[in-house]
Amino acid sequence: MERLEGGLRSQGLYKGPLSLREIRDTNKTFELAGCLNKNKEFPLISVITVLYNGEKYLEQTIQSVLSQTYPNIEYIIIDGGSTDDSLGIIQKYSDKIDYFVSENDNGIYHAMNKGIQLSNGELIGIINCDDWYSEIAVELVVKKYLALEERDNVIISGGLRCINARGKVGYEIIREESDIDKYIKKTMPINHPATFVSAQTYQTVGMFDERFIISADYNFVCQAYYSSIVKFYFCKDILTNMRFGGLSTETRNIFLIAKENYLVRKEYISMIENLYYMARSLLINLLKATFAKFRK
Repeated sequence: MERLEGGLRSQGLYKGPLSLREIRDTNKTFELAGCLNKNKEFPLISVITVLYNGEKYLEQTIQSVLSQTYPNIEYIIIDGGSTDDSLGIIQKYSDKIDYFVSENDNGIYHAMNKGIQLSNGELIGIINCDDWYSEIAVELVVKKYLALEERDNVIISGGLRCINARGKVGYEIIREESDIDKYIKKTMPINHPATFVSAQTYQTVGMFDERFIISADYNFVCQAYYSSIVKFYFCKDILTNMRFGGLSTETRNIFLIAKENYLVRKEYISMIENLYYMARSLLINLLKATFAKFRK
């Protein structure tokens, strides 16, 4: 397909840290104590959405980013060459989106890596086109971030609210500092859709390994955790709403998830321990899938 791109950057408009005066000059009112850095600036935060044929919920995702209470967000959308009306929805907001591109890619993690490479923010969040942020999500993350003494190699993750097919809340997942040690050997220990990663962390650890189809985010988190350089911090607030579904929750991918997670862990734990966690994960996920079918 033909490559299409646009957004504010196409007009030569690039964002950086914003001063309090610049925010006031836009006639916006913000009560954001704790969101100014030592230079009395709002640090730039990048948010990336990747998608392919996501027209059903894309507009809600975009609006949730654009309506954030935090005033300095760079929004980047990477579309894998959608054939539905996704591009039309993106172009509707082209005067508010910093950059978008629509072209064929090599999958979701390739698209995420493209977005990371295009980002200029100190912190980078990734939200998929089925999900949406709470209105104060970025503000809460920035307050947490600026309260840290060392901010170079950090990952900040918050709570996740899971929404079922009827639009009702299914359950919430709130992680704490101790949970990463508890879960890192078993499964993805943080809520990736509610996570913001410092740009320096991607330079230290690397981006997503595109050889994985489903588990590149788990692989990235393991690399960060076992590096002993990256520090993890947690917000107990719900930052993101995520709909049930997606690649990693489809029943046919249970065995692929188990295989890829095994490959991720083999770098860090013994084969016997790894086989145990793979079998455990398979059993749990197969039981969940069976129960879900029974309920239907």
